[in-house]
Order: sequence, then C-alpha cells, then structure tokens
Amino acid sequence: MLAWVAAAPLTFVASYAEHPLPVLVAVPSRPPGTCASGWSSMLPVRLRLRSPRIEGNRMRERVAVARKGIVVVLGAVLAFALPAPVQASPADALSAVPEGNVTVDVVAANGSGCAPGTARVVANSDKTGFRIRYGDFVAEAGGGADATARRKNCQLGVVVTVPAGWTFAVAAVDYRGRARVAAGATGLQRTNYYWQGSSADSRTEVTFAGPYNGFWSTQDVAHALVYLPCEQQRVLNINTELRVDAGSSGTRSSMSMTATEGDVDTLFNLNWTRC
Repeated sequence: MLAWVAAAPLTFVASYAEHPLPVLVAVPSRPPGTCASGWSSMLPVRLRLRSPRIEGNRMRERVAVARKGIVVVLGAVLAFALPAPVQASPADALSAVPEGNVTVDVVAANGSGCAPGTARVVANSDKTGFRIRYGDFVAEAGGGADATARRKNCQLGVVVTVPAGWTFAVAAVDYRGRARVAAGATGLQRTNYYWQGSSADSRTEVTFAGPYNGFWSTQDVAHALVYLPCEQQRVLNINTELRVDAGSSGTRSSMSMTATEGDVDTLFNLNWTRC
C-alpha cells in the first residue's frame, strides 16, 4: 500500500461542506498513460457525488475514525516504549537478619522517670529491633502539681546479644507518648543515645505547644549506619527527658511515655550485617 501511494501523486480538493474553512481532501491522481477506466478500477473506494451536507457529514465521520485510530496506535507505541516498573526480588525486599537468637536486656536504669522495675525491653519477634516500655514516666506542671514533677528523666543501659558472625547498627528510633498540654503551656521530649566508650551520640528534641491533647510521635533517623565492632558487646546508653512548663496556664499539663496509656513505647530499628 505504501509503494502504491508513493507512485500515485495526491491531488488536494477543497471541500466547503458546512465548514467556515476549506477542508482538504486527498485524492490520488491518475498516473500518466493510465486510461480512465483502468485507473478507476484501481481506486479502493468508488467516489460518488453527494450534496455538500452529506459529504460534510461523511468527512467528519472519517476524521473522527482516523483520530481514534491514531490514539490507539500512539497508545500501543507508548506502551512498548515506556520502561516496565522495576520490581525488587524477594532477597532485596527482605533485610538480612541473624539465624540464631537475639536477646536484649536492661543492665542499668536510673532517673526519676524509671524507678527500678518500671522499665523493660522487648525484642521484636522478627529480629528487626527492640522496644522500650516505661511503667511510670510522667512529667507534669501547673494546677497544683509538685514542683519536682515538671521534669522527669531516665537513663537506661541496654545490651543486645547477637549470634556469632553478625553485628548491627541503629538505623532509626521512634519515640511515642501522650501529651495533655493546656493553652499557654509547653511540653518537651529530649532523647540521646550513644555506645559505651564512644563520644558520638544521636539527639532528638521536640517541643509541643498547647493546647495539645493526644498521642505524639517523633523519629530520629541515623545519618550514617555505624556498626558495632564484630565480636564486641557494648552497652547502649539511652537518655530520655520529659519536661513541662505551665507558662501562663492555670491548669495542669503533662507529658507521658507510660505504656499503659496505649501504644506508647520507644522503638529501636536495627540494620544487620555479617562480619
């Protein structure tokens, strides 16, 4: 068909069928040396004269059909041209974790926010981290609250025991609690953690301005993964402080990380690697 069209020049005829501008209709011209009767038999469609209104309607129908065909073709071309989404393999989707047991223990607990026996750690069953749950960690101020209750802190020493041939880094920490801060008052959560014998630490500090009543959540994402040296066991020191300032408020405000108030805990997310 393409060779036939190239051999037959096209003649453009103007059609004014109910259109303010002329519409050009492509009609193949008869090649030299071809008789009229022979040429007419080569045309794919026999042309008949119609009234301007009928021919105009036919032309609009043909243009609409042609446009639909172009859209379909372009859609098929784009479908083949666009790259397919990359899918991660199951090995890439799942982070490597040790085959053996992972245990987490509290070896030290000090501070007004974690009296002995009120803080515990729970290792995740999938070995991706551990949670710290406090039993009585509340700071409050205003409305007759004791002056010493406006600031509470807790310093924990945690040891993570891992199977031989593995080590880990802290990838991120999620802190969750509850706040009841009146208008004019403020609450603060401040935490830092570091490895025993290391001067580098990670810090988070967030202030909540009243009025605020509900659960809060903050996150500390490690800028770089710092893995514990292989075959070494060090204490992870975690210092957390809650503080409330009554300000101009005359009512009591509080900041809490007490697990009994709902889904409240501190989640350490770990990243594992082989030694």
